[in-house]
Amino acid sequence: MDPHGSAYYRPAMEFDAGFYREAGWARVRVRGEIDMDNAGHLEHVLRGADTGDHAGVAIDLTYVDLLSAAGLRALSGCRRRLGGRDRGFVLLDPKPFIEQVLRVGGLADATLTATLLGCR
Repeated sequence: MDPHGSAYYRPAMEFDAGFYREAGWARVRVRGEIDMDNAGHLEHVLRGADTGDHAGVAIDLTYVDLLSAAGLRALSGCRRRLGGRDRGFVLLDPKPFIEQVLRVGGLADATLTATLLGCR
């Protein structure tokens, strides 16, 4: 129960995002829920990953439990920037319900498994 007495209270999942270089790609790891409260942080991490000489950006969604419209905008913006410079954009291992959100948002064609990309 939340401090206001709501039985529907659910504490926010911890959010974390960061990137590193692996197998010629910038690899972004994201954990938790991507919503309007932290989509700006994700955008900042994606812009950081989008620097340097690499084949593209691979975003690991394995541990993402929620993807809101704000998160979709951050991912779509990254894809648009990379596509303009002929760099790759892939979304790795989303959970089935996250993949449904990606499909509605027009990003499902960018999903792969990490082993296909050579990251695991």
